[in-house]
Amino acid sequence: MAGQGALAGLLAGLLALPASCDLPRDPHRTRDQTLGETLVVLVVAPELTADEDRTLRRLAERLEAELVLGPGDLHSAIDALRHGEVQAIAGAIPKDTPYLDEVAATNSIGREEFVILLRPGENAMLLAANRAVGDAEEERRQ
Repeated sequence: MAGQGALAGLLAGLLALPASCDLPRDPHRTRDQTLGETLVVLVVAPELTADEDRTLRRLAERLEAELVLGPGDLHSAIDALRHGEVQAIAGAIPKDTPYLDEVAATNSIGREEFVILLRPGENAMLLAANRAVGDAEEERRQ
C-alpha cells in the first residue's frame, strides 16, 4: 500500500510537468511586451560605461527591440520601473545597491561590477538580461 501512495505522488508530479514548461514567468509580461518592440532604459549616471552599453545593446539584440536610452534620477527611475513605464535602469549602479529589496538586478557587469536594474518578479526578462551580460562579458574578453 505504501507503494501505491508513492506511485500516486509520482504520477501527480508527472502531470504537473507540462504546467511548468513556460518557466521562467513574467507576471507583468515585460519580456514578451518588449520582444520586437522597444527596450526603454533610464540612465541614472552622466553616461554608461562601455560594459553597460555593450550589455544593453546585446539585450536589445536578443529581444529584437529598439534600444531607447533616456536620462533619469535614480528615485524617479525606480518608481517608473515599478510601474512598468520603463524596462530597465542602468548607469554606474553598484552590485550592492540598497534598492535590491525593491527591484531585480542582473549579474555584475564588467570590472566595475555594476548591475542593471529590472522590474522585480520578471524572471524571463531577468534571464534574458543575464544572458546579455554573459554575451557582453565574453565579447569584452576577446
